[in-house]
Amino acid sequence: MVAARPGRLLWRLAEVVEVVPATPSTRSLVLGVPGGEAHKAGQRIDVRLTAEDGYQAQRSYPIASAPEDERLMLTVDRLEDGEVSLYLTVVVMAGDRLEFRGPIGVFSFEVTTAGYACGGCDRTGRLRRAKVYGVRDLGTIVRCPECDNALIRLVQDHERYLVDLRGTRYLATG
Repeated sequence: MVAARPGRLLWRLAEVVEVVPATPSTRSLVLGVPGGEAHKAGQRIDVRLTAEDGYQAQRSYPIASAPEDERLMLTVDRLEDGEVSLYLTVVVMAGDRLEFRGPIGVFSFEVTTAGYACGGCDRTGRLRRAKVYGVRDLGTIVRCPECDNALIRLVQDHERYLVDLRGTRYLATG
């Protein structure tokens, strides 16, 4: 095994343990990760696909599973022109192996313990049970597990983050 330089992320393989249809265009991929490395709320992983001719494409996806879960879950929204999302939502099956690196990124506070009330169905709960989607050009979307209403939208605009909370009646920390 080759030792990594400090701060450098290496590409590794994860087995797709389960594929869960979430909506007609969305699937959640449950990954068995060697070593069971823990992640923090708000982190993501990069997924890289390599074609037989050597062409590579990679995309970054937020980790949708709670930090205490044993396996990583990614929820992928299919984009009709998305080469990686099309593969992950149409072709990938349980037992396949995906190349990934991460977890990557830092989020400044623990949002999974925040309480919320959904503006769509009035469900209340903790954000750790909400569904998290990474959508290219739209940022990260947090959806209600009951009615699929978009609770929170988080978009990076150059050097700042924009947070849209219109889908919640309230959001409380602690």
